[in-house]
Amino acid sequence: MFGNPYETKPKTLEIDLEKLPIELTYGHIGFNYDPTCDCLFICIHSGDSLAPNSKMLVTKIRVDKWTIEQFEVANTSGVYLRTHDC
Repeated sequence: MFGNPYETKPKTLEIDLEKLPIELTYGHIGFNYDPTCDCLFICIHSGDSLAPNSKMLVTKIRVDKWTIEQFEVANTSGVYLRTHDC
Protein backbone atom coordinates (compact mmCIF):
# COMPACT_ATOMS: atom_id res chain seq x y z
CA MET A 1 0.00 0.00 0.00
CA PHE A 2 2.79 2.44 0.87
CA GLY A 3 5.31 1.43 -1.79
CA ASN A 4 8.26 3.53 -2.81
CA PRO A 5 6.93 5.98 -5.47
CA TYR A 6 10.34 6.12 -7.17
CA GLU A 7 10.15 2.41 -7.91
CA THR A 8 6.63 2.49 -9.30
CA LYS A 9 6.48 5.71 -11.33
CA PRO A 10 7.55 5.63 -14.99
CA LYS A 11 10.32 7.97 -16.14
CA THR A 12 8.99 11.17 -17.62
CA LEU A 13 12.10 11.96 -19.63
CA GLU A 14 15.41 10.27 -20.29
CA ILE A 15 18.28 12.19 -21.88
CA ASP A 16 21.62 10.86 -23.15
CA LEU A 17 24.31 13.41 -22.26
CA GLU A 18 27.69 13.73 -23.89
CA LYS A 19 30.67 12.21 -22.10
CA LEU A 20 32.13 14.46 -19.42
CA PRO A 21 35.57 15.85 -20.27
CA ILE A 22 36.56 15.47 -16.60
CA GLU A 23 34.99 12.61 -14.65
CA LEU A 24 33.03 13.65 -11.56
CA THR A 25 34.78 12.26 -8.51
CA TYR A 26 33.52 11.66 -5.02
CA GLY A 27 33.71 14.63 -2.72
CA HIS A 28 31.54 17.42 -1.46
CA ILE A 29 28.95 18.31 -4.07
CA GLY A 30 26.73 21.35 -4.43
CA PHE A 31 23.93 21.79 -6.96
CA ASN A 32 22.46 25.07 -8.18
CA TYR A 33 20.00 25.89 -10.95
CA ASP A 34 20.06 29.31 -12.61
CA PRO A 35 16.75 30.01 -14.41
CA THR A 36 18.20 33.06 -16.20
CA CYS A 37 20.41 30.81 -18.35
CA ASP A 38 18.44 27.55 -17.84
CA CYS A 39 21.56 25.85 -16.47
CA LEU A 40 22.29 23.31 -13.75
CA PHE A 41 25.63 23.82 -12.01
CA ILE A 42 27.34 20.94 -10.18
CA CYS A 43 30.29 22.00 -7.99
CA ILE A 44 32.71 19.38 -6.64
CA HIS A 45 35.68 19.60 -4.31
CA SER A 46 37.46 16.89 -2.33
CA GLY A 47 37.10 18.68 1.01
CA ASP A 48 34.26 20.35 2.86
CA SER A 49 35.88 23.77 2.53
CA LEU A 50 37.75 25.58 -0.20
CA ALA A 51 40.89 27.43 0.91
CA PRO A 52 41.75 30.84 -0.52
CA ASN A 53 43.29 30.49 -4.00
CA SER A 54 42.19 26.82 -4.23
CA LYS A 55 40.05 25.62 -7.14
CA MET A 56 36.87 23.58 -7.46
CA LEU A 57 35.47 21.81 -10.51
CA VAL A 58 32.23 23.24 -11.89
CA THR A 59 30.09 21.31 -14.38
CA LYS A 60 27.52 23.43 -16.24
CA ILE A 61 24.63 21.67 -17.98
CA ARG A 62 22.44 23.74 -20.29
CA VAL A 63 19.02 22.20 -19.84
CA ASP A 64 17.55 23.63 -23.05
CA LYS A 65 20.24 22.02 -25.26
CA TRP A 66 21.64 19.37 -22.86
CA THR A 67 25.19 20.52 -23.52
CA ILE A 68 27.96 20.23 -20.93
CA GLU A 69 30.81 22.56 -20.08
CA GLN A 70 33.36 22.04 -17.31
CA PHE A 71 35.77 24.52 -15.79
CA GLU A 72 37.67 25.22 -12.60
CA VAL A 73 36.83 28.20 -10.42
CA ALA A 74 39.35 29.69 -8.00
CA ASN A 75 38.38 30.96 -4.56
CA THR A 76 39.51 34.58 -4.78
CA SER A 77 37.55 35.72 -1.70
CA GLY A 78 40.51 35.50 0.69
CA VAL A 79 38.51 33.33 3.14
CA TYR A 80 37.57 29.65 3.36
CA LEU A 81 34.28 28.75 1.61
CA ARG A 82 31.97 25.81 2.33
CA THR A 83 32.05 23.75 -0.84
CA HIS A 84 28.47 22.40 -0.67
CA ASP A 85 27.15 25.99 -0.81
CA CYS A 86 28.54 26.79 -4.25
